[in-house]
Amino acid sequence: MKVLVVEDSRFFATALRMGLDSLNLEHDLAISRAEAQALLAEAPERYFTALIDLHLPDSVDGEVVDDTLAAGVPTIVFTSTFDDDLRELILTKPVVDYVPKNTPTCVEQVMKAVRRLASNPGTAVLVVDDSRTSRQIMAHHLRIHRFTVIEANSGRQALDVLDSRDDIRAAIVDYNMDGMDGCALTTAIRRRFPSDRMVVIGLSAYGNNILSARFMKAGASDFITKPFIPEELFCRLYQNLDQIDHIARLHRESAERLHMQQDMAALSTLHHTLIASSPLGIGVYRADGRCILANPALAAMIGGSVDELMAQNFRALPSWKSSGLLRLAEKALKDGRQLRGSFHITTSFGRRFWADVDVAAFPLADQRHLFVGFRDSSDLH
Repeated sequence: MKVLVVEDSRFFATALRMGLDSLNLEHDLAISRAEAQALLAEAPERYFTALIDLHLPDSVDGEVVDDTLAAGVPTIVFTSTFDDDLRELILTKPVVDYVPKNTPTCVEQVMKAVRRLASNPGTAVLVVDDSRTSRQIMAHHLRIHRFTVIEANSGRQALDVLDSRDDIRAAIVDYNMDGMDGCALTTAIRRRFPSDRMVVIGLSAYGNNILSARFMKAGASDFITKPFIPEELFCRLYQNLDQIDHIARLHRESAERLHMQQDMAALSTLHHTLIASSPLGIGVYRADGRCILANPALAAMIGGSVDELMAQNFRALPSWKSSGLLRLAEKALKDGRQLRGSFHITTSFGRRFWADVDVAAFPLADQRHLFVGFRDSSDLH
């Protein structure tokens, strides 16, 4: 997917390029209406949206917007001059949105609109109204924003559609329908989909506070009175979609954390199992000498028990001092390197043996610790 940027200001062109790069979106830049027309003539289908500056040297009244719309490219207007008359002019055209350049967050707003347009084709919206004309008007507005639109002319048909599809994330429901009114349909939708799974927006040409309250109590996410302006519809629709997206993201992150915790617990169990069953004598010590882990193979090698090993401090052991193992351990702790040596050890439990010993320093809980691995090599001496 590509974005067509039509902007003659170097500053704003650079700002838009940086924003699009952050979204990993490619773009083509035109600095005039003529350049934009040439790009559109080549392959308009490669652009999923166009970011248009209204005022260009060869397009003083925004004629370039008509070019992108005629080419079927959803268009976002990005303009430095803005007033009520210009707003009315822009809204007579089927543009996606307009963003004034004089706000501190203008580029961020444009990128938010671009990101939505990129993802909207994967979002289906159900429009429920028994008036064909009203449905078509609503569907037209939604398709400008690249939503997938499904229409239903009754509450019953809407429920059938919802039961047959799993990609619908929003329903826009008119109140006044034969057989099942919009509030009753909203209640039925909520029995199938909770508020964090689907947006439901109620509509009525006879809107008042009482009807709005009825819709909200039935489970609607929002309510709009007809006739509405597209800005209001999409502000409310996007606000509600952003909310359920946020909730879904929190659910995913929570599930990922749970899986990570389960994986870490399983890995910890595996580590303990491997250490406990290893034929290598293994001991782990804090830098101050205290033993925090010892396996059965090490206990058997020195002639004591695991509990007796855990009560020891290697810095106080005569066998470590007399054999030279203490010097090797201190050097590993100081240098942070893995070292190896062969030692004749007489343990405090009266056992004598030769051992090939590997020592390695490592950090744990912001403190340096020592791993020591013993192999009985008496048969080689």
